[in-house]
Amino acid sequence: MSEEPVPRWYALAVHARQEKAAAAELEGRGFQVLLPLKRERRLWSDRVQTVELALFPGYLFVHTGLSAARRVDMLKVRQTYDLVGRLPGDERIATPVGDEEIASIQTLLRAEREMDPVERLVRGTR
Repeated sequence: MSEEPVPRWYALAVHARQEKAAAAELEGRGFQVLLPLKRERRLWSDRVQTVELALFPGYLFVHTGLSAARRVDMLKVRQTYDLVGRLPGDERIATPVGDEEIASIQTLLRAEREMDPVERLVRGTR
């Protein structure tokens, strides 16, 4: 009998502007999801409206004990397309995000301060 993998945080890539829909469907399937959002005021020709946008466009975070079966369950969600951090030749399914990084994001969200989204993530840049 195999042991259940230790739950860790993983970054999940989702299709453009589908972060909220992906988060809702993953939560419906029993996953713990962190989708950092920021509020932004948008000006239309007839009104100003506050909208919530993903702080990391195209990504969200999932806390799970990752196994091949759990990975498949996540990727069955229509809006998702891959886990972040899988390297060629690496036997791991994906590289987990550090707990301290997730805690930092959660602290930032609780502070309710102005935030700018990260438009493009660059490998190796923190």
